[in-house]
Amino acid sequence: MKKFPVLAAVTVGLVGVLSAVLLGQSAQGSVVPNAPAAQPPAVVVSAPVEAIDAGDRSLTYQQSGSTVTVSRDGTAIAALTLQKQDWTAGSAHLELQVTVERTFTVDTDRFLVYDVEGGENGVENAHTVRWEPGTHTLVLDFEARNRPAAAGWVPQDGEGGAAVWERTAG
Repeated sequence: MKKFPVLAAVTVGLVGVLSAVLLGQSAQGSVVPNAPAAQPPAVVVSAPVEAIDAGDRSLTYQQSGSTVTVSRDGTAIAALTLQKQDWTAGSAHLELQVTVERTFTVDTDRFLVYDVEGGENGVENAHTVRWEPGTHTLVLDFEARNRPAAAGWVPQDGEGGAAVWERTAG
């Protein structure tokens, strides 16, 4: 009669070992022999978005009132709207709202103030601006040799201007 308790103890021991092994595997996930190893998540590296330059000859410009729309093949790229202008006898301060659909660069030295004598006066602190899609503000300050009469934007060499904003009172 002593065999039964020994056999029962061995059976209970085997069940315990098997349970531990099976529970250990399920806690770690099922293991399939010769299965490919799990791959780490893919890392996506994207190249920086190439900006469209305002001087690109494939762009067209259309002014309607205080807004200039920049397009390529009929698709709007950006819109520049004169929001504020302050004039003195020898200076101009302009603020433009710039709404960009595609990454867009502008050289601010392409903005001018025309004076009453026909002179062209460049922007102070000219630089290149890069805008990502969204709405931005462009601030331009000018010193003029003579009384300023209007501001303009000529983004492409050898072409007519894209915009002319007449001086308002002040």
